[in-house]
Amino acid sequence: MKILYFTATGNSLYIAKRIGGELLSIPQLENKRIYNITDDIVGIVFPIYSWDVPRIVRNYLEKVNIKANYVFTIMTYGMLSMAASSQIEEILKKQNIVLNYSNEIMMVDNFLPIFDIKNQLKRKLDKNIERKLEKINIDIKNRIQKTLKKLWIKLFLTKSMSKKYLAENGRQNLGYSSKEFIVDSNCNGCGICYKVCPIKNIIGENKPKYLDNCEFCLACIHNCSKNSIHLRKEKSNLRYINPNIKLSEIIDANNQN
Repeated sequence: MKILYFTATGNSLYIAKRIGGELLSIPQLENKRIYNITDDIVGIVFPIYSWDVPRIVRNYLEKVNIKANYVFTIMTYGMLSMAASSQIEEILKKQNIVLNYSNEIMMVDNFLPIFDIKNQLKRKLDKNIERKLEKINIDIKNRIQKTLKKLWIKLFLTKSMSKKYLAENGRQNLGYSSKEFIVDSNCNGCGICYKVCPIKNIIGENKPKYLDNCEFCLACIHNCSKNSIHLRKEKSNLRYINPNIKLSEIIDANNQN
């Protein structure tokens, strides 16, 4: 079994590790231009962004060639998953890939413009996550054929958001440009932010300098050892990385240098 995954603060990597198999980072696969994936079972694990499939995951899947007898996807989300499951099913269908199984797991949301991390941690229920994971593992083992279906209104809203999200300069229109990031005097130039960025959107020799191609995964902010990177509009000064995942694992997954 192979699992393709994308992670910024460790939630999706934790899910991928708990499912098992050979783990393959989507940013690294893209960087090495590896688009042929073959195995008996292939899984895709990623966080839901703006009710949709993250741009970095979408771009890769639009080029991938998966040959497997059973394909599944597991998505992590913090508040509303909406119709992301329908979106990825549609993406894979265009590649002539049949999605056999899909599921989703609610976890801590690290999207600082909307969520207060302190409040997110209060509502985090590890028992619910583990219970859901146990069921997912059983389903995959038994090769259950079942994909999540969404109400038409959720699909409509998701597609509407997706058009804005994926439009040219859409990220900037949503307020995700370089101007949204502030690096304070606590920065020691350690380079962690460069190493966890999955798309080389951060450059510079001392303090990081942001370009305008941000995925807005916030890996740079949450993994900063000095808490020196901030958004102009953030709900929390607290940061979050999955406690079961090491920083070195996120660097291995995302480092493009």
